[in-house]
This record gives sequence, C-alpha cells and structure tokens, in this order.
Amino acid sequence: SAFFDEDGVSSFRLQTGEAVKLVYSIAQQAMLGFRFKERYPVEAVPFPYAEYWDISALPSTAGDPISKAAAGWLVKNARHHGDGSVTWPHNFDFVFTDGADPVQAQWSSGIGQANALLACLHLWRHAGGAGFKDLAEAAVMPFTRPLSVDKGIFYKISDDASWFEEYPLASPSHILNCQLLSHVALDYPRRLLNYDPAKGAFKKGLGGLKR
Repeated sequence: SAFFDEDGVSSFRLQTGEAVKLVYSIAQQAMLGFRFKERYPVEAVPFPYAEYWDISALPSTAGDPISKAAAGWLVKNARHHGDGSVTWPHNFDFVFTDGADPVQAQWSSGIGQANALLACLHLWRHAGGAGFKDLAEAAVMPFTRPLSVDKGIFYKISDDASWFEEYPLASPSHILNCQLLSHVALDYPRRLLNYDPAKGAFKKGLGGLKR
C-alpha cells in the first residue's frame, strides 16, 4: 500500500510489512508536486505508474513542499560512483518472477534512472543553479555503462544497438516501456544540453528499437 513517510516522500509497504522507496515514484513526485498527490492519492492506488512526463510542458514546482521533499530525497540518496556516474539504488530485494533468484538490495533500474534524470532536468529548469544540471549529466552515464546491479543500465545487442533494462537480471527481460522511457529521457540532455554521452546513448537506444 502507498503512503507518505515522515519526510513527505512517497513510500510503499510490501506484503511483508517492509516499507520501501521506488525511485521512479519519488522522481514523479518531484516533477508533479501537489499534482502527484492528486493523481495518486494515498492508499487509493497501490503505486503510481511509471508514466512519461513531457518536462517541457510541466509547470514549475518551485515552492511546492511535496516536490521539495522528493527533490531533497533525490539529492540525499544519489549514489556517486568513481566513474562520474550517479544512480539511485533500491534498498530491498526484488523477485521478478516467482521462483527466480532475487535481485539483491542496492539494485538500479532503468525506469527509476530515466525518471530521476527527467526530474533533475525539470528541477534545474525551474530552480536554476548547477546542482541539478550536474546531477542530470551524471544520471546519463549509467545509460552508457554495461548492465550491472549497481551502476549499469544498458544491455549490448551490437556495437550500435543497446537495450535499457528495467531490472539487472542475469537473463535480461527487455521490457519495452523501460526502453521507450529511457530513450525519451535521453533526448532531453541530448537536445537541451548538447551532451555528448546522451547523444551516444540515444543513438544506440534507437538502434535497439530498430532491432
């Protein structure tokens, strides 16, 4: 079930009773602010959908406390790696299909990464300053790193084609909505920031879709 924790950040309670955070949900809270609470009222839906938001059309969330709580969480929980990349790990074990071995805690997700990237760009656009711009650029880098539990998102199909994975599974699941959302999210830093790593990842993602 869904709820907001004491810091005002969207959370979910598993059937075991464990309270967990889903990165994509918190990123959407940062982008939507009070509209997030209207769209996904507490306990009325089990969890938000990982929807695509056109950040160029989203209104400013400056001064919105619901957005501010989520933005603070994104800053606080960004994991900075030595290669210059940033991820937002999930701190719980996850089983993709019944009977499969669980993905161990501290796993990264393409859906979460794409939403966090969009949120950082949205916050930079409306809040200004270099902080969220820097985070957005670093958030692009996992889309250029081979699939791994902690800091790589893409599965190499060929030298010019990648698939951005929702879960770091030994046998990649190739979930289409993750590929589409990741590809769209990369388009913003490619165009708005003229950021070369985003250009390369976008091109390989397009190659993956063509395959």
